[in-house]
Amino acid sequence: MVTPGSESQEWASSEEAPTVPVRPAGLGVRFAARILDSVIVAIVMFCVLSILGLRDDVFVLIGLTAAVTYGYFVLCESTWGATLGKRLLGLRVTGPATARPSVGQSATRNAFLVVSAIPFLGGVVDLALRIAIAVTIAKSSSKQGLHDRWAGGTQVQHTS
Repeated sequence: MVTPGSESQEWASSEEAPTVPVRPAGLGVRFAARILDSVIVAIVMFCVLSILGLRDDVFVLIGLTAAVTYGYFVLCESTWGATLGKRLLGLRVTGPATARPSVGQSATRNAFLVVSAIPFLGGVVDLALRIAIAVTIAKSSSKQGLHDRWAGGTQVQHTS
Protein backbone atom coordinates (compact mmCIF):
# COMPACT_ATOMS: atom_id res chain seq x y z
CA MET A 1 0.00 0.00 0.00
CA VAL A 2 1.25 3.48 -0.80
CA THR A 3 1.58 5.88 2.07
CA PRO A 4 1.84 9.65 1.75
CA GLY A 5 5.38 10.60 0.81
CA SER A 6 6.24 7.08 -0.33
CA GLU A 7 8.38 6.79 -3.45
CA SER A 8 6.65 3.61 -4.63
CA GLN A 9 3.51 3.81 -6.71
CA GLU A 10 2.68 0.09 -6.34
CA TRP A 11 -0.40 -1.14 -4.53
CA ALA A 12 -1.18 -4.60 -3.25
CA SER A 13 -4.61 -5.17 -4.75
CA SER A 14 -7.01 -3.56 -7.16
CA GLU A 15 -9.10 -2.55 -4.13
CA GLU A 16 -6.36 -0.33 -2.69
CA ALA A 17 -5.87 3.07 -4.26
CA PRO A 18 -2.75 5.24 -4.35
CA THR A 19 -2.85 8.34 -2.18
CA VAL A 20 -1.22 10.63 -4.73
CA PRO A 21 -3.18 13.45 -6.39
CA VAL A 22 -4.83 12.67 -9.72
CA ARG A 23 -3.12 14.35 -12.67
CA PRO A 24 -4.39 13.11 -16.02
CA ALA A 25 -1.69 12.49 -18.61
CA GLY A 26 -1.96 14.39 -21.87
CA LEU A 27 -1.73 13.15 -25.42
CA GLY A 28 1.98 13.93 -25.95
CA VAL A 29 3.39 11.91 -23.05
CA ARG A 30 0.96 9.07 -23.76
CA PHE A 31 2.09 9.03 -27.39
CA ALA A 32 5.74 8.91 -26.30
CA ALA A 33 4.99 5.99 -23.96
CA ARG A 34 3.20 4.18 -26.81
CA ILE A 35 6.28 4.62 -29.02
CA LEU A 36 8.55 3.21 -26.30
CA ASP A 37 6.20 0.24 -25.84
CA SER A 38 6.09 -0.32 -29.60
CA VAL A 39 9.89 -0.42 -29.74
CA ILE A 40 9.99 -2.90 -26.83
CA VAL A 41 7.45 -5.19 -28.50
CA ALA A 42 9.19 -4.86 -31.90
CA ILE A 43 12.56 -5.92 -30.45
CA VAL A 44 11.02 -8.90 -28.67
CA MET A 45 9.06 -9.90 -31.77
CA PHE A 46 12.11 -9.59 -34.03
CA CYS A 47 14.09 -11.88 -31.74
CA VAL A 48 11.31 -14.46 -31.35
CA LEU A 49 10.45 -14.50 -35.05
CA SER A 50 14.13 -14.77 -36.01
CA ILE A 51 14.61 -17.73 -33.68
CA LEU A 52 11.48 -19.43 -35.03
CA GLY A 53 12.36 -18.55 -38.63
CA LEU A 54 9.00 -16.85 -39.26
CA ARG A 55 10.18 -13.40 -40.35
CA ASP A 56 9.12 -13.90 -43.95
CA ASP A 57 5.48 -14.92 -43.40
CA VAL A 58 3.64 -11.58 -43.42
CA PHE A 59 0.31 -12.87 -42.10
CA VAL A 60 1.98 -14.74 -39.23
CA LEU A 61 4.06 -11.66 -38.47
CA ILE A 62 1.04 -9.34 -38.38
CA GLY A 63 -1.20 -11.70 -36.41
CA LEU A 64 1.43 -12.73 -33.88
CA THR A 65 2.58 -9.14 -33.38
CA ALA A 66 -1.00 -7.99 -32.76
CA ALA A 67 -1.58 -10.83 -30.27
CA VAL A 68 1.69 -10.25 -28.41
CA THR A 69 1.15 -6.47 -28.30
CA TYR A 70 -2.38 -6.93 -26.98
CA GLY A 71 -1.20 -9.44 -24.37
CA TYR A 72 1.66 -7.17 -23.31
CA PHE A 73 -0.64 -4.20 -22.70
CA VAL A 74 -3.35 -6.21 -20.91
CA LEU A 75 -0.88 -8.10 -18.71
CA CYS A 76 1.21 -5.06 -17.76
CA GLU A 77 -1.73 -2.72 -17.09
CA SER A 78 -3.79 -5.21 -15.08
CA THR A 79 -0.79 -6.54 -13.12
CA TRP A 80 1.36 -3.45 -12.52
CA GLY A 81 -0.87 -0.58 -13.60
CA ALA A 82 1.52 0.42 -16.39
CA THR A 83 3.49 -0.87 -19.34
CA LEU A 84 7.26 -0.45 -19.37
CA GLY A 85 6.95 2.63 -21.59
CA LYS A 86 4.42 4.23 -19.26
CA ARG A 87 6.56 3.44 -16.22
CA LEU A 88 9.63 5.00 -17.83
CA LEU A 89 7.66 8.21 -18.40
CA GLY A 90 6.02 8.27 -14.96
CA LEU A 91 2.53 7.20 -16.02
CA ARG A 92 0.04 4.65 -14.75
CA VAL A 93 -3.35 3.38 -15.87
CA THR A 94 -6.12 3.45 -13.30
CA GLY A 95 -9.59 2.00 -13.20
CA PRO A 96 -12.63 4.08 -12.30
CA ALA A 97 -11.85 3.89 -8.56
CA THR A 98 -8.17 4.90 -9.11
CA ALA A 99 -6.94 1.34 -8.56
CA ARG A 100 -5.20 -0.35 -11.46
CA PRO A 101 -7.62 -1.66 -14.09
CA SER A 102 -8.96 -5.19 -13.97
CA VAL A 103 -8.03 -7.68 -16.68
CA GLY A 104 -11.45 -7.08 -18.28
CA GLN A 105 -11.06 -3.31 -18.23
CA SER A 106 -7.56 -3.51 -19.70
CA ALA A 107 -8.69 -6.04 -22.32
CA THR A 108 -11.53 -3.72 -23.37
CA ARG A 109 -9.29 -0.64 -23.26
CA ASN A 110 -6.73 -2.25 -25.58
CA ALA A 111 -9.09 -4.19 -27.88
CA PHE A 112 -8.34 -1.77 -30.73
CA LEU A 113 -4.83 -3.25 -30.93
CA VAL A 114 -6.02 -6.50 -32.51
CA VAL A 115 -7.79 -4.72 -35.38
CA SER A 116 -4.48 -4.41 -37.22
CA ALA A 117 -4.42 -8.21 -37.66
CA ILE A 118 -7.45 -8.12 -39.96
CA PRO A 119 -6.16 -8.82 -43.48
CA PHE A 120 -6.17 -5.92 -45.95
CA LEU A 121 -8.47 -3.45 -44.10
CA GLY A 122 -6.95 -3.83 -40.63
CA GLY A 123 -4.35 -1.10 -41.12
CA VAL A 124 -6.92 1.44 -42.26
CA VAL A 125 -9.35 0.62 -39.43
CA ASP A 126 -6.47 0.67 -36.93
CA LEU A 127 -5.39 4.12 -38.12
CA ALA A 128 -8.97 5.44 -37.93
CA LEU A 129 -9.35 4.12 -34.36
CA ARG A 130 -6.04 5.62 -33.26
CA ILE A 131 -7.03 9.01 -34.69
CA ALA A 132 -10.42 8.84 -32.93
CA ILE A 133 -8.70 7.93 -29.66
CA ALA A 134 -6.16 10.77 -30.02
CA VAL A 135 -8.89 13.32 -30.81
CA THR A 136 -11.00 12.23 -27.82
CA ILE A 137 -7.98 12.39 -25.49
CA ALA A 138 -7.08 15.87 -26.72
CA LYS A 139 -10.65 17.18 -26.38
CA SER A 140 -11.42 15.61 -23.00
CA SER A 141 -10.88 17.68 -19.85
CA SER A 142 -10.07 14.42 -18.02
CA LYS A 143 -7.79 13.32 -20.91
CA GLN A 144 -9.77 10.11 -21.36
CA GLY A 145 -9.87 8.63 -24.82
CA LEU A 146 -12.66 6.70 -26.44
CA HIS A 147 -10.98 3.45 -25.37
CA ASP A 148 -10.86 4.65 -21.74
CA ARG A 149 -14.60 5.33 -21.82
CA TRP A 150 -15.31 1.92 -23.41
CA ALA A 151 -13.38 0.30 -20.56
CA GLY A 152 -15.67 1.82 -17.95
CA GLY A 153 -13.70 4.93 -17.10
CA THR A 154 -10.01 4.01 -17.06
CA GLN A 155 -7.53 6.87 -17.09
CA VAL A 156 -3.82 7.40 -17.64
CA GLN A 157 -2.27 9.52 -14.89
CA HIS A 158 1.09 10.95 -13.93
CA THR A 159 2.56 9.16 -10.92
CA SER A 160 4.24 12.22 -9.46
